[in-house]
Amino acid sequence: MKSRYSFYKIRFGKIEKLAKRRLGKSPDEGKLKFADIVMFIATCLLFGIHYIPDSVQYNREIEILIAVGIFCIGIFLASYRMAPRPCWAKASAATGTIAVVWSVLPWILLWADEMDVEIAQNLTICSSIMWVIFLGCFLRLRYIRRRSREEIAMMRLREKRRRKAQYL
Repeated sequence: MKSRYSFYKIRFGKIEKLAKRRLGKSPDEGKLKFADIVMFIATCLLFGIHYIPDSVQYNREIEILIAVGIFCIGIFLASYRMAPRPCWAKASAATGTIAVVWSVLPWILLWADEMDVEIAQNLTICSSIMWVIFLGCFLRLRYIRRRSREEIAMMRLREKRRRKAQYL
C-alpha cells in the first residue's frame, strides 16, 4: 500500500517529472490512450476483422463508412488538446498518410487477388473523403503558420520601436 506522503514521492517525484519535461519526455509516454483504441477498432472494422455474426444482416459499404467515421473521431481525440500548430500538423500528416494508404493498398490487394473489385472501389471512394479532410487540415495548418509568422514579425517590429524610442 502506497502512502500519499511516501519517502520516494517526497524525494524524487517532483524531480523526475521536471526532468522528464526538461528532456522533452512526457510523463504519459508509452501509455495506451483512448484515441489509440478507437483507431484500432476502426482499422479492424475496415479490414474485415469484425465480430458481427453472419446472422445479422448489414451492408459492407455502411461498415466501411462507419469505420472511416470512427477513424476520424480517433484522429480528433488524439489531437484536440494540443496547441494549434502541432495539432493541425499531426492531423494533416495522419489524414494524408491514411488517404495515400487507402488509395494505393486496395489496388495492390486487388492485383494480388486478395480483394474484390467492389471493396477496392469503396475504399477508393473513402480515400477521396480522406483527401478532402486532408486538404482542410493542410489549409488550416498553412493559415496558422502564416498567422504565427505575422505575429512574430509584429513582435519584432514592436521590439525594434521600443529600442528606438529608448535611445531618443
